[in-house]
Amino acid sequence: MRNPIALFCARFCARFCALLCLVLALAACEQAPPPPPARTPAATDLAKGEGIFKQVCKACHGTGAGGAPRLDKPDQWKPRLAQGNEQLYRHAITGFKGAYGTMPPRGGKPDLTDEEVRAAVDYMLSVLPPN
Repeated sequence: MRNPIALFCARFCARFCALLCLVLALAACEQAPPPPPARTPAATDLAKGEGIFKQVCKACHGTGAGGAPRLDKPDQWKPRLAQGNEQLYRHAITGFKGAYGTMPPRGGKPDLTDEEVRAAVDYMLSVLPPN
């Protein structure tokens, strides 16, 4: 005859191990947390960005000078938008020379702050016509 305590312990351990495996398997299936929401500019930032765009950016992004993507040509923005906003900000702040043109750092106005450049980029993105 088997020891009832030993039988109880064996069943308990088997059930506990099965439950532990289930918990670990479910934990491994847990999805990664969603990425933080994209930066949503405030209306005041967009107004500031519009002013900067009109004073600095419009010379190229309004005409296509230097290979700049025009604001009224959303197809020219597709490859740039695919890189994400952070890359657009980085190129606008530090400058960029690409296959289609050149972006001077801070639009050629070195006294613009990073936040002012971001505001101008945000403004341009907010007024791009839909594709």
